[in-house]
Amino acid sequence: MASKKPEKPYKQAEFAAFIKTLQSSTASHWTQIAEVLGLDKNTITQWKKLPEAKQAIQVGIETAMKNMEKTGAKDWKMWKEKLGMLGIQTIG
Repeated sequence: MASKKPEKPYKQAEFAAFIKTLQSSTASHWTQIAEVLGLDKNTITQWKKLPEAKQAIQVGIETAMKNMEKTGAKDWKMWKEKLGMLGIQTIG
């Protein structure tokens, strides 16, 4: 069975806040974002599949990686956690 194509969000303000949160250095998990925006976690799950969200996730990953390099031994674990929150699992 083919997966259903995600629908364009009808809650534009919430979707814009979701995208902004993904791109930022804010350390928030999907469920926290949904709760803060007053959304069902399933809505966030669907939104993550949209091209705009995928691009925002990529920006968030790049931000986390740059900050991991910048902070080095001082606080890289926090940025590793941010990657986990964006759905990236570390190897090893």
